[in-house]
Amino acid sequence: MNVIEYIEEKHQLVLSKEVQDYINDLKEVEGYILPYMYEDLAILKGCGKCMVFTSIEYPNTCDWVELNFGFVNIYTHHFFSRYRKRRPFYNHLNVRCNPMDKLLSVIHVLWNLKAYLTIPGEDVVGFLNTENQAFYLCEDGIIPVTFLSPTIIRCNTFISSDLLSKEQGQFWYNAYKDLSNQNK
Repeated sequence: MNVIEYIEEKHQLVLSKEVQDYINDLKEVEGYILPYMYEDLAILKGCGKCMVFTSIEYPNTCDWVELNFGFVNIYTHHFFSRYRKRRPFYNHLNVRCNPMDKLLSVIHVLWNLKAYLTIPGEDVVGFLNTENQAFYLCEDGIIPVTFLSPTIIRCNTFISSDLLSKEQGQFWYNAYKDLSNQNK
């Protein structure tokens, strides 16, 4: 089984009635994120939110796969490395040596990431120097993505807002502000 087939199988499992019933029955505590497991799925539930993940293991690294709703997002090791480097909120965590600290940083990033998928039109061509490059807009910057299938998106890297050119920065600011206002 290749990676795409594995992810599609896990996505179908998450969307199944059995798993949805399991998730709905999980306890939720105000102000806490509780971790649960179902087979090889990691489920985080709390604060009125639920996220389901699995991982793809490689030698010396792994990618995290968010299996919620319509799109599946693969967050690569490179994405997390760039996010930690460009948004150093985790100075107190030892993500190089301590697996628990690495896991805590992954949970913190993904739990708090509010990203909006943007598929560029003609007025945005070349925004990221790649024609028709889709990306997520988030409050900290831009996440360029690649569609691996109609429902699977790989988050390639993270570009913080301070690395954008003046024109890119203005577009990012206006677009993110509009999208976040629409989704309140």
